Amino acid sequence: MKKTISKIFITTALLSIFLFAFHKTGFISCNPAVNFDLNRLKALDNLTPVVVIGSGPAGLTAALYSSRLGYPTFLISGSMPGGQLTQTSYIENWPGEKKILGSELMEKMENQAKNLGVTFLNDTVDLVDLSNWPFKLKLSDGTSLNALSIIVATGATPRVLEVSGEREFYGKGVTTCAVCDAPFYKGKNVFVIGGGDAAAEQALQLSPYVKHVEILVRKEAMRASKAMQNHIAKLDNVSISYNKEIKDILGDKLVTGVVLYDSKSKEATKLPIDGIFLAIGHDPNTQLFKSQLDMDDVGYIKLKNRSQKTSVRGVFAAGDVEDHVYRQAIVAAGSGSRAALDSDFFLQSVGVNSEVIKNIEPNIFTKELDVAVSLGEIHNKKQLDDLVSKNKVVIFDFYGDFCPPCKAMMPVFEEMSRKFANKVNFIKVNTTKAEELTKEMKVIKIPCFVVFKDGSEVERKYGKMEKADLYNWIKSFAD
Repeated sequence: MKKTISKIFITTALLSIFLFAFHKTGFISCNPAVNFDLNRLKALDNLTPVVVIGSGPAGLTAALYSSRLGYPTFLISGSMPGGQLTQTSYIENWPGEKKILGSELMEKMENQAKNLGVTFLNDTVDLVDLSNWPFKLKLSDGTSLNALSIIVATGATPRVLEVSGEREFYGKGVTTCAVCDAPFYKGKNVFVIGGGDAAAEQALQLSPYVKHVEILVRKEAMRASKAMQNHIAKLDNVSISYNKEIKDILGDKLVTGVVLYDSKSKEATKLPIDGIFLAIGHDPNTQLFKSQLDMDDVGYIKLKNRSQKTSVRGVFAAGDVEDHVYRQAIVAAGSGSRAALDSDFFLQSVGVNSEVIKNIEPNIFTKELDVAVSLGEIHNKKQLDDLVSKNKVVIFDFYGDFCPPCKAMMPVFEEMSRKFANKVNFIKVNTTKAEELTKEMKVIKIPCFVVFKDGSEVERKYGKMEKADLYNWIKSFAD
């Protein structure tokens, strides 16, 4: 009997040690196709011990945790620095903050990460190869990185209706960002499409500007939280219509109306409207990792054993790319810290410790220092005409301090001004301070980039652009 008890005790102890090691290192989930050979590292350039892709609550938390753990950490901001939270107004359920703007909270988190040594790369990822270690990443500007570990925090993208006219009038009356575009709908009537918190949030953001907001809900009730519905109920210029679906978006140069279908009466009606704000859910930004990471049918990354581990050892996921249930900023931040700790366990398990980091330091990627740029800014048509008459090529960036995509594009715009120095004149126009000029130039959405060449406007583009696309676009006028 004693021997049996001893055997059971030893077996249990060994099992506990095994399970602990499994939790800490993930050895069982090791991908046998990947060879974690430290001897290869000294032969490689642009090494990045921890790469975080995405700069929302999950990405920023993961980055500051990884950096604080002692790893050189590189955060790739993506096409929307700060993530979806930058497009919300006030947040009242973030611990320690009674009430704070989403953009302000993300700015605080970004500054904290920078203070802890995180290197920010204002770029997007074009290609990822997870078949070998270190993992390969290629950025849109052509930079290649060799990552020892990757934390995927790429968030989600707003869904669209996929109805006739939507693509044609996107940015011309159809939009997904009330906080960006609300000022352009002063005194006008708009629809918000959706029934959740996002739809309620957009209505709240639009209410101070527009004449009337009508929320169109596809079902018989809203899914928004009681608190959000109570906020809406207090607004005199917001109404809600149920069982309504847009079937067609009408317009000429801008949106002028819709064909609205009532699922109860089975009737379709043409209605005039000035703007349509979409808030119908999101899809995870996981296209880069398809066929490389295990995902569910919708595209959310599958995780292992109550951790942030993906199907590839050394790659972790956090936030809305893996969470389709809670979808809360605080939950995303928590998953970011877990991902950083799992990344730490992994790196330690393959032998990447402080001594190894020191030995490969000459091979670690170094970001070029940004040269400070002071761009000119104008406020009226006379200044614009004067610049256009005296310069061969001038590009104006119409932006707003309240606009997240504008903030995302500004450092890229400044970088382009360095690349095309002495060939192109780059000028900023703050739409809040230059309302008359914005109207005269018929700017209907921001950011808006307007190109003048030889005294005449030749082209304009609205919205965010990838760095490489903006470069090639400007180059076509500069040459």
